[in-house]
Amino acid sequence: MEINATTISVVIPTCNRKESLLRTIDSLYKQTYAIHEIIIIDASDVSIKLEELINENYCMNVSVLYTKPSVCLQRNMGIKKAKGEYIFLLDDDNIIDANYIETIINFNKQNPEAIAVSGIVMERKSVDEWQYTFPEVSFLGLLWIYIFQLGIWADLKEMKGTIFTSIPLYFLKSYYNKKGNTLSKAGWPVLTNFNKPYFRTQIYGLGVSIIKKTWLENNLYEEKLERNGMGDNYGVAINLTEEQGVFVLSDVRAYHYKEISNRLSSVEAYYQRVVALHFFIIIKNNLSSSRKWLFWSLVGNFIFSVIKFNFKFGVANLKLMKIILLNKNPLLNTQSRK
Repeated sequence: MEINATTISVVIPTCNRKESLLRTIDSLYKQTYAIHEIIIIDASDVSIKLEELINENYCMNVSVLYTKPSVCLQRNMGIKKAKGEYIFLLDDDNIIDANYIETIINFNKQNPEAIAVSGIVMERKSVDEWQYTFPEVSFLGLLWIYIFQLGIWADLKEMKGTIFTSIPLYFLKSYYNKKGNTLSKAGWPVLTNFNKPYFRTQIYGLGVSIIKKTWLENNLYEEKLERNGMGDNYGVAINLTEEQGVFVLSDVRAYHYKEISNRLSSVEAYYQRVVALHFFIIIKNNLSSSRKWLFWSLVGNFIFSVIKFNFKFGVANLKLMKIILLNKNPLLNTQSRK
């Protein structure tokens, strides 16, 4: 493998996921593009040793930093230590195509304005099956999302209405087509345009993204977030303008194993994510989202949880509505670890 002019530093936070981490690193060793360095930031109960990560068949600079568990803190440590021109933020339960880095770097050379670039993330459906699908949205579902200004991740191009819904559906699709891949009034991510060979979106998961270091080191992760970092990528990506956004390439793929260790329940993850969203709406001057709209969106989620008899989800929404109503976000009283 030849030495390349553009240098890449890979930053991987990990905690008690050694086997998953080894699988992730193995996919890095197989890359067609030479990586400058791999930085592991370990917060495991039993620390990972450097010699466990080195593959003698590949010549690669690997280092390990040790700290307490906090995804945002761990990423920031790696970003600050990195020497590469670009930083590859990689989660410890992902693997990537062999040409993943090379394809993105070639895209960056052709599009020097791109700050953050990602591939498509495939989710594990079964042992040998992966999928990248969008949840189907009915007309009533889309109308509900619009009324309560909720987030949406769905391709609306092929969505068809009936004789009764075709006209209002046309206006709903026009609304989201004009809005583009941005944010709802309540601050939730809106992603409805999945053009090929790439699309651009204001908010996207950065767990397999390659980002310019000069930009990233000035837009570090918010270390006030809870240790699992719910809302972490939102807090970074929101610093990109609508015109910049995250470029997502459809011709390279990453594969997300969804390691179960250190993973929050769906209700707890939702709760922490909304707390983070409310926090960023308060502290970010560039967010046009409104706390009133966020509260209204939670009303919609609460009603939906009652309809579905999902009482844990309903209770979580009530707690979140109280936080917003009283403006007592716990993160506002948390001392930053920066």
